[in-house]
Amino acid sequence: MMGKREMISDGTVDIRPRLYHNSWDERYRRPFGAVKKNTQLELFVEAEGMSEVWLEIHRDFGEHESLKMDPAADGFSIAFPITGTVLYYYHFRGLTANNETILYGNNEQGYGGEGRMVSDPRHISDYQITVYDDDDYAPLWYREGVAYHIFIDRFHIGNENKRIFRENAFIYGAKTDLPMYIKDDKGDILRWDFFGGDLWGIIQRLPYLKELGITILYLSPIFAARSNHRYDTGDYLRIEPMIGGEEAFVELIREADTLGMKLILDGVFNHCGADSIYFDRYNRHGGGAYHNVTSPCRQWFHLTEDNQYDSWWGVADLPRFNLKNEELRDFLLKVVSKWSAYGIGGWRLDVADELEDDFIAQIRGCLSKDQVLLGEVWEDPTNKISYGKRRYYVKGGHLHGVMNYPFRKCILDYVKCNRSGEETARRLNSYLENYPPHVLYNNLNNLGSHDTMRLITELNGDVALVKLSLLFLLMLPGVPCIYYGDEVGLPGGRDPDNRRFFPWDQADNALHQFYVEMIRYRKEHSAMIHGDLRVVARGKLLVIIRQYETQWVYACFNPGTGEYRITDDEYGINKVIPPKGFAIEDGTHYDGKHHLLLQ
Repeated sequence: MMGKREMISDGTVDIRPRLYHNSWDERYRRPFGAVKKNTQLELFVEAEGMSEVWLEIHRDFGEHESLKMDPAADGFSIAFPITGTVLYYYHFRGLTANNETILYGNNEQGYGGEGRMVSDPRHISDYQITVYDDDDYAPLWYREGVAYHIFIDRFHIGNENKRIFRENAFIYGAKTDLPMYIKDDKGDILRWDFFGGDLWGIIQRLPYLKELGITILYLSPIFAARSNHRYDTGDYLRIEPMIGGEEAFVELIREADTLGMKLILDGVFNHCGADSIYFDRYNRHGGGAYHNVTSPCRQWFHLTEDNQYDSWWGVADLPRFNLKNEELRDFLLKVVSKWSAYGIGGWRLDVADELEDDFIAQIRGCLSKDQVLLGEVWEDPTNKISYGKRRYYVKGGHLHGVMNYPFRKCILDYVKCNRSGEETARRLNSYLENYPPHVLYNNLNNLGSHDTMRLITELNGDVALVKLSLLFLLMLPGVPCIYYGDEVGLPGGRDPDNRRFFPWDQADNALHQFYVEMIRYRKEHSAMIHGDLRVVARGKLLVIIRQYETQWVYACFNPGTGEYRITDDEYGINKVIPPKGFAIEDGTHYDGKHHLLLQ
């Protein structure tokens, strides 16, 4: 520990001035992690050779305050109320007897925990304090569930003899064909490819999903659109006829409900399609904003007099909405209310960090207490800045949680041995520190999606590492989400290759069975769902411990090529962890202390 005196070579004691703080240790920061507003926060810094110490703290984008700390045993302390639901940032400034200034702040990685001393203010990094309104846990059916992300066109064809063909598109003749785009010289898509998967097909495969252990169906967009992915919404009030229309949608909800499953819809409200009835760039519908200056939808977009317009990330086929327009907002909120009333489980908001926080709150207000609202966010949602604005959508009353891509990166970096067990543990603890507790358990955790490389391709076909990744996912707080086909080893690179048709006739049955067994194991152990999280690491080894009431589960991971042993004399554990292997144990009356020895 940096704050302790050290013996130097001549036998004397080194008493150089120093500071030490560890935001993960309640001796130094209490309470740990994110705090509710109006909470009394206590901070302590261990100090040697310091005459005075100040806490340098500021609200997000606000002015700094210098608060003189009180002398305490071995250091200095301070207590003050945290108000408002903004982020706080802090570091310490110490003054030695020789009037030398020493600063102590976060580590270089910004992980939290043990920090570092610097003398140059330009090199100081602040600790983060996340402040939230109140606990905002999602409904229990969601938190205890396992989700399955379905790209509808690529899952299963249930209406083989009644396919709907559309102009300027083609249907694959073989389900083993690889997805592709047909583009012009500008990169715009000329023809969309379809495999023909539909809602009827999902209905037919519900028994398969039930056997896998799935309780939540997260669907790709279902509203009428020109593309196969349907993120270019054409009509929010009409379900795409190619996937079965409203009839199939109602039947899917009914059949899923009988099997204890809920649907989560993908809400694309930041933009729509250029071919939509609202924009109508190609003049196929009549009355759209692009060609009609008197269209009631004209103010829904960022359109100039010469018909230049803002689009999502410069994609001309996706004109961006002007969400400051109240008529547009009212319309989209009616859309949410209309389809929510059918009894769905909730919504996932596409590009949530591009939506205004107050609009997200309005969407949340359209939902019942038994429905969930999630957002697509790729970074730590607690400190996300988008378009120059801090996003506060996880403070309570907005998003229940987000698609937890940081957890995905953490898992994959570890199992690929790009990060050690120690660094992985530090990254996990950083999320524990930043995330409000309800967000941690509400997040939708994934190993892949329609926007990422397939899991088995990411891991170079190594099935052993796929298994490690799945168990890692299931051991973390939050709701695990399986991307369709990952459970049977479906490969795929970047978009569109990651959207292949489900290989019903060529599935990896052994891998599938592992998914079944591990998902069942999670459901049987409440500690893996509701439990606290502890992490122990040494070298390549990582142990994740979950405890809930008297029940505990731990999993030990070894992604390396060497053999390791894990022992615990108190619980009689003595296991060898093989290369690219794991061990999992469970029991009761766990005391919350880890006695595990990693050799």
